[in-house]
Parts: sequence; C-alpha cells; structure tokens
Amino acid sequence: MHDEDNAIGFQVKDPAGESWECYGDKRALDEVAAENLKRCVAAVQASANEIYTAYSTKQAPSPSTYAAWKIAPTLESARSTNQALTKLFTFDSERRQDITNRKAWKFKTDWWFWSTALECKTSGYWNYPITINGVHTIIPWSGISLASPRIWSIQVFYQRPGGAILQSVHLDGKWTHLHDQPIVDAVPFTPLASINWGDRGEVSGPPYSWFAT
Repeated sequence: MHDEDNAIGFQVKDPAGESWECYGDKRALDEVAAENLKRCVAAVQASANEIYTAYSTKQAPSPSTYAAWKIAPTLESARSTNQALTKLFTFDSERRQDITNRKAWKFKTDWWFWSTALECKTSGYWNYPITINGVHTIIPWSGISLASPRIWSIQVFYQRPGGAILQSVHLDGKWTHLHDQPIVDAVPFTPLASINWGDRGEVSGPPYSWFAT
C-alpha cells in the first residue's frame, strides 16, 4: 500500500480547498511531483519559522494554529473514495478484492497476510515502475499463447500465476488490453494453445476452452 501510494499518487486538498496530486518521498524530485515538493518545503519552512519565533518570544504556538497544517493535506481528503487509486487495505480490516485491479473499489474480509504477500510478490505489480494499470509484460513462468487472426494483428493470451487468463491485442502497431478482467480462471501454470482461421481464433487451456473473436 505504501509503495502504491508513493508511486501512483492520489488527490488531496489543504484546509482551504486547494487540491494537488500527492506522492511519496521516492518521487520527491520527479517532475510530476513538483507541486507536492513545493508544499513539503513550504510546510517545513513554516515550522522552522515557528520554532524561531517561539525561541525569540519564549511562547510556544498552539497546536491548533500550527502553520504547517494550513499547507499540508487534510486527512479527510486523503481518505476520500473519490480517488483513481483504490486503497489496498481499509481501517475495517478489509483488503482490495483483486489486488491487481487498482481502480475497482471492491473489498473483502476473508484474506490472510501470507497469501496476500505471495499474491503481491508473484503478480509483478509491485515491481518498479509501479503504475495504476500494473504490468504490461508477461508474468514469468506463466502460460502464453499467440493467435494471428489477420495481417498486422496478434492476439496474446497469457496466464497470471494465480490462474487468471488475460488477453492483449497488437493491432496496426499498437498494443491494447481487450480485457482488464480475466477472461477465465484456469489451473495455475497450465499450458495454453491457440488456433485461428479467418477472423476467428480458438484458444484452450485445460480444463477450459473458449472462443475469441
């Protein structure tokens, strides 16, 4: 969760209602995080000024009037559900239902730490660079199959280590993801085979078979 928030970022607001994209320290010097860095520096400077003023006047400021809080994001905005990035865990002990779907606000309570850690490790979604759409490469050791229904077109079917079969298409020089969600679940690491004729292709992966057009 820390790495996702750090790399992908999320929308926040200050108490005055000004909004910006907030990133973690690993992206502090990235161009996309310029506004966030400016606010971090401003908040630290505001606190330093208060320390000097307290030293000079021998009076400490009230915590409710700390200047940095006027610059920093509010907790409410950070916790907002109006985010492109879905949180991995909630304060209600829930976990994102599909850890690789960072856009779906669906959660579950029947999860375990060890299996979640394994899912994260084998998915490849936490390898840098981390993006909201996840990896765009074939997961190592997974089944893969190709079909070429017509010239300048390639359909790639591949299997996540968890068993889900996904499809990507290379059409006229561009790669697209036809299915963000799995086409079907199969036995993990099973072989895939594809046959195509004309404008149709048949793909099968034990114990399932299906048609792709």
